[in-house]
Amino acid sequence: MNKKKLYVAIIIIPIVYIIITQYYSSKSATAQYHKFNSSTVEGIIDSVYFKNKQIAFKLLNSDEEYVFFPYASEYTGGKTFDILAKRGSKVYKASFSDTLVLVADHNIYKFNFLKKDAD
Repeated sequence: MNKKKLYVAIIIIPIVYIIITQYYSSKSATAQYHKFNSSTVEGIIDSVYFKNKQIAFKLLNSDEEYVFFPYASEYTGGKTFDILAKRGSKVYKASFSDTLVLVADHNIYKFNFLKKDAD
């Protein structure tokens, strides 16, 4: 009987862990989106990296981290933000705007991004 309980625990505990992790990850992604969406972003990019399957970047002279999920479109020539954005590129987004403007290599790219509803 004890072996049966052990097997059930071995199955149930990871499932519960995965459910809880997914729940908090989703809440964190929603909070990061709302922070990004409500912010006016203007400056020169210091770094671009991946964070939780999204794109994150920091501006020069700022500790603020912006996390969002941009997608390629006709305005980007089919190229993605992580490919085009480099240290020194300029970026601008008005608060609650649905478009982020990236100036990189003397070209202007407009990115839309995935919107998250409030949970």
